[in-house]
Amino acid sequence: MNTKWTKSGKRLRLSLTGELGHREAIAIMAEMPRMISQEPAPIFEINMSGVSFMDSSGIAVAIQGKKLSAAAGSGFYITDAPPQAMKVFTAAGIDRLVEFKRGSQNEKSDK
Repeated sequence: MNTKWTKSGKRLRLSLTGELGHREAIAIMAEMPRMISQEPAPIFEINMSGVSFMDSSGIAVAIQGKKLSAAAGSGFYITDAPPQAMKVFTAAGIDRLVEFKRGSQNEKSDK
């Protein structure tokens, strides 16, 4: 799993590439609080377009992203979750708790 943090305008984005399993989720969740506090932004996005596989550990990443964003007063959403990952999120009901988007359609308004 590769992670890439970028800040552009009003958005802090975490882009994920590769397989998201237990070990990778633990590493991401350990890094997330520090990055959100160091790079505060009105919007925190997790882009999953590069995720080739995700198990239920991805649910914890989504929940923590939502929780930390809310505590920081930021909006939160996940973009471009692949179909396999969306099946996991939907089966767990995460799609009712977290906003999912396709692409970065709001990027222009984030600047």
